[in-house]
Amino acid sequence: MPVPKALSGDNAKLFAEVWRGQLGVTGAPRSSRTAPRTLQKEFVAFIEVFEQTAHDSGLHALAKQRGITPRRAHKGQVNPANDGDDRLAYYDVHGQEAAQMVSEYITARWTATVNAQGNCFVRGAKTTLTSQSERRRVGNVDFSYEITMWYDNETIYLAFHCYENKN
Repeated sequence: MPVPKALSGDNAKLFAEVWRGQLGVTGAPRSSRTAPRTLQKEFVAFIEVFEQTAHDSGLHALAKQRGITPRRAHKGQVNPANDGDDRLAYYDVHGQEAAQMVSEYITARWTATVNAQGNCFVRGAKTTLTSQSERRRVGNVDFSYEITMWYDNETIYLAFHCYENKN
């Protein structure tokens, strides 16, 4: 599947690819007598540039360069601050974490479909996984993630934004 329309074309400036890699997902067995199967899928993670500007002033210059007016600052910011030379490199670890969360989501859905005949995802359809409620520890900081995915048989695309959760 090519990059979803929501992440490409006129919308491409709103997203930036930050991580790409292989992760395993475990599917339900085809019958009660077979073992679950693990499949390797390619995951491609994009940061939502506009949304992330509310949580990371380090992305303001990138947003302005792309013709995007940054959002006003949100109380939840990234920690540590994103002040390196490559502002997108900061999100490599978060892209991988978001992809891992998507892998776990797919595994959970597939595991719940034991003996199902079809896939529980519509190829190319947008699926929102979390709405700022999913917390993950990255380093020694708790982050909240909001993630949307587009499923395909070989490649899973995802877009996310994240911030430190102090609650």
